[in-house]
Parts: sequence; C-alpha cells; structure tokens
Amino acid sequence: MIAHKPLRILVVISHPWDLRLGAPRVYMELAEQWRASGNVVEKFSLSDAYPNGAGSGAKFLIRQFLFARKAAAFIRRNRDRYDVVDALVGDLPFSKAQLGFRGLLVARSVGLPQLYDEFEQTVPRRWPGRSRGRLRGRIFYEWARRRRVRASQAALAHADLINVPNAAESVHLRGLHRGAAVLVEPYGLTEMRREELQKVAATCDTRLAEKKVCFIGMWGARKGAYDWPQLVSLIRAAIPEARFIFLGTMVPAGRIQAQLGANAERVEFVSDYEPHELSGLLATCTAGAFPSYVEGFGLAVLEQLAAGLPTVAFDVPGPRDILKRALPELLVPPGDLPAFAGAVMKILQLDPATYRGLVDRSTKAVAGHSWSVIARDTLQSYHSALRTLAAPSVIFAQPFGLSSPGGGARILRALLQNPPVRPAIVSTAPDAPQAREQFRELHIPRRPSFGRIEQTRWHSLPELVTPLFRSSFRRRLRVTCREQKAVALHAIPHRALDFYDSYLVALALGLPYFLQVHDDLLYSAKGGINLSFASSALQEVWRGAQLRFVISRQMGEEYVRRYGPQEFIIITDGIDRVATAPVEPRGNELRIYFMGLFHISYEENLRGLLQAIARVQAANPSARISVTLRCGQINARDIREAANVRILPFGSEADVSRDLEEADLLYLPLPFGANFEPFVRLSLSTKLVTYLGSGIPILYHGPRGAAVADLLVENDAALIQTALDADSLAARLAQFLKEPALVREKASNALALARKDFTLQAQRDRFWNAIGAFVPFDRTLDNTVVRHS
Repeated sequence: MIAHKPLRILVVISHPWDLRLGAPRVYMELAEQWRASGNVVEKFSLSDAYPNGAGSGAKFLIRQFLFARKAAAFIRRNRDRYDVVDALVGDLPFSKAQLGFRGLLVARSVGLPQLYDEFEQTVPRRWPGRSRGRLRGRIFYEWARRRRVRASQAALAHADLINVPNAAESVHLRGLHRGAAVLVEPYGLTEMRREELQKVAATCDTRLAEKKVCFIGMWGARKGAYDWPQLVSLIRAAIPEARFIFLGTMVPAGRIQAQLGANAERVEFVSDYEPHELSGLLATCTAGAFPSYVEGFGLAVLEQLAAGLPTVAFDVPGPRDILKRALPELLVPPGDLPAFAGAVMKILQLDPATYRGLVDRSTKAVAGHSWSVIARDTLQSYHSALRTLAAPSVIFAQPFGLSSPGGGARILRALLQNPPVRPAIVSTAPDAPQAREQFRELHIPRRPSFGRIEQTRWHSLPELVTPLFRSSFRRRLRVTCREQKAVALHAIPHRALDFYDSYLVALALGLPYFLQVHDDLLYSAKGGINLSFASSALQEVWRGAQLRFVISRQMGEEYVRRYGPQEFIIITDGIDRVATAPVEPRGNELRIYFMGLFHISYEENLRGLLQAIARVQAANPSARISVTLRCGQINARDIREAANVRILPFGSEADVSRDLEEADLLYLPLPFGANFEPFVRLSLSTKLVTYLGSGIPILYHGPRGAAVADLLVENDAALIQTALDADSLAARLAQFLKEPALVREKASNALALARKDFTLQAQRDRFWNAIGAFVPFDRTLDNTVVRHS
C-alpha cells in the first residue's frame, strides 16, 4: 500500500457536536479513526459557532443558516491550515474562490436534502388532516425549506468530491449530471461498539419470550411516526402481549402517548439516552422496526442488527444497502403497513431454533461495516482527489456550457474525451451551464444574466453592458487559473469579447494561449459588441496566440487574409464509427431527418422543403414522405403544425444514433442571402460530420460558395440544391425516389470522405499533439499543420 503523508482535515457541520445526534456521530466516529492513523482532524460545528447554545425552534433554524457565513469566515482565516474541508451538504454553499481555499472541498451527505425535501412535500398527501401549524410558522418553514435546498444545490455544485452513504444517492446525482466525482462510503461500527452491543444481550430464548419490538429514531413523519398507531394495532391484533420500546425520539413521552391513544399501554419511552446505555436498552428486545421513508444510511438498523435484533425496514436506500443481500426478507415495500406488521409478527412468532438462526444472520450482516475500513478507504479517495487537484490543467474557457446543443459544445465534448492533461472547463455564459456527468464545469459569467431575453432573438442586447464587468471577469479568471494550476488557456470567440479578456489573463500570467474559431466573430457578434473593436481584438489574439485552431480551410485562409499570415490547424467534429456501407433506399417511403440547433434563418428552407414534398406527393400519391426535426422547438406555427412534421426535443448522441436508424435522407439546410454569407462561407456545420459517417444520403439545401457546399460538391457526397425554389427541390426529392443507384453512390462517397478526413481519433490527435508542444504530457500523436509564410 502507498504510504501517504498525514492529512489536515477540517470537519464543518451545522449541528451541535453531540454523539447522540446522527450526523455529528458520523463525523465523530470518522475523526476518531482518522486521528488514530496519524491525521490531524479539527472541527467547526454549531457548538463552535455559538458556544453559549444555538437555541431551539425558529431561533435554532436561523442560526443554522447563519452558520454557513461563520464557517466561511473561519476557513478564510485558516485556509492554509487544512488540506481537506469535509462539510455537510448545504453547510458550505460557497466556491473555493470565495473561501480562499485551495485544498479538497468535500460535500458529505448523511441524506441528500433534495430527497428529504421530496418526501416532505408528500406528507400532506400521505397523512391528510394533520395539523400544519400556524400560518406564520408555515410561511417561515417554507422559506427555510427553500433556502436549505438552494444551499444544498450550491454546495454540491462547488464541491470537488461528493461523499454519499448509499448507491441510490450516487445514481441520483449522476442522473443530474453533477460533474464532481461521487464517492459512496457507507456507515459502520467500531469493533468495540459491536462487542458492547452483543455482550449484554439476553439469551435468544429470553428475548423471544419478551415479544418486545424496538424502534430507534427521532419522532417525525420521515421516520414513520404517523404509522405507529396502525402498526401497533396490527401487531397486537395477532399478538396481544406484544410490547414496544421507542428510543431516542427526542420528544416528550406524552406527545407519543397521545398519538398512540389506547395502544400506548405496554409501550416504553426513552426520549434521550447516552450511547453507552443502548446495549442495555436493547438487551431484552426481540425484534427491531425501522419504518423510515427516506434515509441516508440508517445507523439504528446497524446497531440493532449488531445487537442480534432482526430488524424490519422499508425497502429504501440505506436500509436496503444493509439488508438486501443478507436479510432480504426483512425489507418490505415503503408504506405497506400490513406487510411491515406481518414481517415483525413473523419474527415474534418464530420457534427458538429458527429465531437463533435469524439472530446469527443479523449479527453477521454487519460484520463488513467497520468504521476503521471506511475511514481508511475515504482517506485513500481524498489522497487520490488531492493528487488530481495538484495536477496541472489547461483552462478551456468558452461562452457556452458543454451540454449546449450547438456545434461548438459538440466539438469540445469530443476533443475532451480521455484527455492527456487535466482540463479545467469554464463557461463564461451569463446563465449557469447545465451540469454534465462526465465533465465538471466552473461558471465565470462575463456579465449577469438577463433571464428569458437570453433565449430570444434579442439575446445580443444584454452584451451592451458587458464592458462594465470585463475587469471583474478577468480578475475571477486569474484566480481560477491559479487555483487550477493552469499551464495554458484555450478560448473560443463567439458573440462577445471574453476570448480577448482570456487572452489578456494568459499574457498577465505568462500562459500559452490557444485560440479556436468555430464561427466568424464578426457575424456571431452583430448587434452585441463594437465590431471594429472586436476585429482589432481578434487581430491581436490571432497574431499573439501560440496555437490557432479553425473549423475549416476557408475560415483559416480568411483569417490569414484579414489578420495576418499565421499557421492554423483545422479541427472540426469527428466520428468514432463510420458505417460499413450505404443504407438501402426504401422504395416509395422517404423519412427526412434533421438534428441540431434550428436557426430562425432556416425557416424559409424548411417551408421550401414542405412545398417540394407536397409537389412530389401530388405527382406520386403513393409516396410516403415525413420530416423529423430533433431541434427542441420551432417558433414558426405553420411549420410546427404541419401534418407531416414531427419535432423532437434535443437529445444525446445516443438519441441521435437511434433516430438515424429510422431515417432515409438527412437534411442539411444553410440560410440564403447576403446577410448570412460570412457564416456559410467560412463555417463547417458539425452535423455534417455525423451525416457523412451514417451511410444515409444527404440533401444539402443552401447557397453556392458555402464551405459545406464546396466540400460536398468536391467529393460528390450529397444531393445538392442551391436555390429556395420548391420545384427544383421537388426534382431532387423525386431523384431520390427514382434513382437509387445514384443516391447509393453519393452516400458511398460520403462514407469515404468521413473515413479520410473526419474520424474522431484523427481530430483528437491533431488537437492534442499541437497542445503537447506547449504542455508536457506522455502521449505521441499525429498532427497536420497548414503553414503560411
């Protein structure tokens, strides 16, 4: 095993530092194990923030929220004292930059607040008629609920590593595409605790004779408090002598007695106890019952099993992780009270030999849950994460998130698969990027977001205020570069000047700068920024960058003409699989498919296509022609409501692959008109690359002189329609139906072009080999550079 230097760990938790409470106990047990292996562990808890007590009720809740700022201030004062800050989810909803902390920031779940909140929203429906308290209290606690969830979301977004206690929480977070690594570490018991719980237990015969059922947990809806009157009634209907003991409820006995009513007889209440007293309280119990609806893990289940108590629980994450393999018969569907009561009654009615066997299986079920092993494994994960943080990175700063459906995001996603150096991905878009499972993105907005207007045709107007925030943007990017140990900076010009500010940051820090151009800035930034200044900035960056990547030969040559002779490297989208042969035509059936962003400027193309389809069908009534658009939405009502048009939401690469299996012709529109000439002449549509490798024939519908048109014509790789005229477009569709050999030949040529110029590995090799000249990493790649003297 690799020897690691001791870690300096700070535990942050907005609860009193009390072993009787679940969340603090997890930290206290771990801290004891970490210290025993030579690490330094300190804490900042609610007890430290409020040494004289945090109060109760609303006052306690408010102080829990104020705790986050006190904790942040403590970390800023002591930021160099710790390698790891391990904070309960929601207790530290700040970025590392805000904290001034450069170590490992861990968000630890003892039950995700989002999942707990989802359950709380169901309480009025599950148990109608329950008092919801006074209006003032409801308003306050609703505010508190929302604030807690927001703080949790922020903490998860800023964490380097998320530590969860069960597999379901990991799946939940990955489903949300949280970019931070997720570590699953369950809870455990120390050897001393396990022995303590077992040594005072009564004999199995004595326990079985007692017919006593034990519940451990705080009294509340989540733990099944509203179910207990019915459970006691169901169990006693079959076993009248059954007794119950409720431990650690943290509420007065009278409150529970009032809820149980007539069933309160032969029920013992211990609202509070010291941990060392538990073994004695469990000694004569027969079975455990844990009707919790949502749980982080369930220490109470572990303790009861360790004490030799077969424990029935709802089949929810946490208890499921403990019982599923060893004692599956003790799990019942959540909310099925007859099944729950039946499982408890079955234990109470076992014969002595069978009961002894179940007790033995219960104690063995927790044998693998050891705090020493869990603490060791957690430390290894922390050391690994710290090594990753210490590794140098290349900053990738771009004005969109990697989950964006646009071509720029698609290209970056492909290039950043399996990179030879750690990428630190920064979205400079005003709106926060949508999290993606494989990539963790930092958000440094170039300006504030203006909400809905950002998604409309007026999206360029807010850029008018961007100059007010450029200095702040550069400062935040400099901090991020230092935090991420950046050795280079990569940026993409699009709509705004953040690429230029990134360049200035690279100059200030002495970092190599890599420019990647997908669209001509003078086209994409119209109406939003001063184009004269943008052109000067682009010229400075073009000449000063260490590397220049462009999406097409035409783009590179145009920028050489405008901004001066420099080497450039052509990088576009790539595909990892090319079809072996063209797709065979399907006779009179024609399913036309489009995928990607559908620009408003494409609407005239699509109207022309629909008119052409109508003409073909008028001439050939047996022809079945439909159009599928995977583009999210289309604003034009006439297109949206056309009978033969189906619009699908944006999807993943896997969704597109499934769509292509049902397509006969791939539609590739580009806008006509002088206004769009800079866009179509220089840019290469990324969807073209997917189309080329599919084996499905392509219909290009756009102007002559476009980079896409030149490529397709040169390689005879598509049906070409260079006018909006519906009649000539109808002729192209008729050609598809009538000349399958010609169509097959063009699809075959497209496949050859894909294999020659657009394999994903070739794109990655050219990209990373170029970067490798400035950033050291262990990989030798092929490269192609276009040189201009």
